[in-house]
Amino acid sequence: MKPIAWPILASILTCFLPLYAGDLSLGLNYPGVGLKYGLSDHVSAELRMQYDPDAQAYGLRGYWHWLGGGGRRLGLYSGLEADYVTFRHEDLSGPGYAVLGFCGVEYYVVSWLSVLLDVGPAWVGVYDPVSGVSAAGLEFVVNAGVYWYFMGVDR
Repeated sequence: MKPIAWPILASILTCFLPLYAGDLSLGLNYPGVGLKYGLSDHVSAELRMQYDPDAQAYGLRGYWHWLGGGGRRLGLYSGLEADYVTFRHEDLSGPGYAVLGFCGVEYYVVSWLSVLLDVGPAWVGVYDPVSGVSAAGLEFVVNAGVYWYFMGVDR
């Protein structure tokens, strides 16, 4: 997804915010942002953008919440993420992909604010079309973030 598409998508979602705000949250993590929506008590989806001067990732994350709700402040989850990646390194640049499996914990500080931490393996592949150089391999990813729930959640 091109960087210009994110502001357009955010504007469209903002128009519908009053209708679905109870299930919508904005996440800030290093070095990116995400917009997460709870589809049910156990399933949520998130649009994410990660930015670094040498690499960017735009993708979708799916969560399965194993534990949470019922007054609990701590939630356990796992999920999958798929990203479109662009990179620039010395004389090489081009597109790529990343596929990630993860598991983690989310702690609700108050009903409208949480912090989360997840870890997992990611398969990352990149390709420079000019030189024909490609590379792929397994990386270990740690993700930490803060999420603001627009209308709070029942915890």
